[in-house]
Amino acid sequence: MDVTLSIAIIWACTGGFAAIGLGLLGVAICGGRASFATALSTPAASRPEYCPCCGYDARGLEDDLCPECGSHTPTGHALRSTRKRTIIGACGVAMLFSACVGPWADHVARHGIVHATPAEVLTIVGRYVPSTRAVITRNLLGRADAESLPRSARQSAATLAAITLDSAADASTRRASAALLAATADAAPDDSADRLLRDRDSEVRSQGVRALSRLAEPTSRGACIASRIAIASRLGRIALRDRSDQVRRLAIDELGDMTGTGARMHVLVAALEDSSRSVRMRALFALSRERTLSASAVFAVSRCLLDEEHDVRMAALLVVRRARG
Repeated sequence: MDVTLSIAIIWACTGGFAAIGLGLLGVAICGGRASFATALSTPAASRPEYCPCCGYDARGLEDDLCPECGSHTPTGHALRSTRKRTIIGACGVAMLFSACVGPWADHVARHGIVHATPAEVLTIVGRYVPSTRAVITRNLLGRADAESLPRSARQSAATLAAITLDSAADASTRRASAALLAATADAAPDDSADRLLRDRDSEVRSQGVRALSRLAEPTSRGACIASRIAIASRLGRIALRDRSDQVRRLAIDELGDMTGTGARMHVLVAALEDSSRSVRMRALFALSRERTLSASAVFAVSRCLLDEEHDVRMAALLVVRRARG
């Protein structure tokens, strides 16, 4: 069925439920008021509380037969009328509640039921239904990237990502769970970054680098100066020793954005001798953002003017000009 037609049907049903619910509530309320007004204007002997034949007090009787004379009394009819109005009012309230589901159903028709479900519910379903973890992990990752993942669900999402990383068989799901774990690193268990960095997949290790960078942000929990220096030192070791140039390149990028760490400049200078052209370029770009360079750093950059790659030579020339100017 076409999505537009589905949305039209949903809102037509929502409007119908709301109209019916309001109508039923009106009938229940107005009917009750009319009965009350009639009871006040009726003489005591002819009110439903008394038998019209013998005047027996029939209040509280469930049956509509008078126990004194055996004739029919209106008390039973009044009780049944009250029950009927109660049922009509309850149906009206149920119709109004059904109309309130309309916006959620519209969201489901447009984006799917997974996207319309709260993140807290998704994390619970993902933990106990393994077949849904791949879809739920990708959905939570999209919410985390869009910064729409509630803080109350970040810890449970990180836990689900760690479980999926250990249990998933395909690489795509493992990489998505690694990305979610990196995006929620501030709420993840303490060993989450280590778990990512020990993985054999370079994509997963790259997410470990991003997790370390997120933990070093000032808004992260426990991001004091000592922890930032320790994280920068670890990123430096990754930038110089990891076997994947993709991971080394990402570590250089994250390290270049960190300020106030002493070992950062040494790592950037050492990365100029990396065998990968992309890593040397990223190190030069990071050095170009520095306001001042030491004499040893300028000398190392000057050596890159003799690099065999044209792009590296041009980047080195840019750094030297900025350092002199």
